[in-house]
Amino acid sequence: MPIKLADIAIFIITLAIIVFYSVTTLQKDSNSSYAKIEIDGNTFIYPLEKDLIKTFHGPIGDTTIEIKNGKISITESDCKNKICIKMGKIDKLGQAVACLPNKLLITIEGESNDEVDILSY
Repeated sequence: MPIKLADIAIFIITLAIIVFYSVTTLQKDSNSSYAKIEIDGNTFIYPLEKDLIKTFHGPIGDTTIEIKNGKISITESDCKNKICIKMGKIDKLGQAVACLPNKLLITIEGESNDEVDILSY
């Protein structure tokens, strides 16, 4: 069975679509999320891809956050129970960490990374 010109055209078009889709998918910035920090009526935005240690002053004292390896956490706080520190590191869209006594809220925002999780089913 000889190969026809239409077969070659279909193969080339299919290959072009696959290459285009692969290139555009790989070029997306997989780390396009950022940390939104709200404290005392002020909002601060920090990209998760840049390491940072920053201290914020709240009603009862200081709260220190750390961004490292694409994750953010509260590392020090003057609050009594230190629940905010025990919450650990966050890096997924929609996750949040709060230091309620210091009125500090950290949320992860940005473009959807289309990850499928258990709640998707």
